Amino acid sequence: MVKMVDFLDEIIEDGYLVTRYTRDGKTVSHIVRTLIVDDSTVEEVVQEPSIEEQILTETKYQTVLLEMNTGL
Repeated sequence: MVKMVDFLDEIIEDGYLVTRYTRDGKTVSHIVRTLIVDDSTVEEVVQEPSIEEQILTETKYQTVLLEMNTGL
């Protein structure tokens, strides 16, 4: 029969959430370290428009300029 693993404790250490597990309720059987990410330091990535979108936008702009200059 396989002994189940139970949660023992959690601490924050050097920017990691350290979770300790136990099999016997006293000693640590294994440790899981999870990096704590501060969302305030993560920059939002702005996706560049595709080449097709850039061409379409430029075509529309040039068309408006042409219509303004020719009075269409």
